[in-house]
Amino acid sequence: MLLIYLTSSILYSGFMLNVYSIFMLVIGIAAGMIGGVVGVNLK
Repeated sequence: MLLIYLTSSILYSGFMLNVYSIFMLVIGIAAGMIGGVVGVNLK
């Protein structure tokens, strides 16, 4: 998620961190955490 944020801020000059961006960042981190837990437990 950090890589996507940094790439967006470099490529798009009008990129701003707003409530929608923070919400999507939190959802992406939560999905990654859940996917990691499920992936480890299925192994």
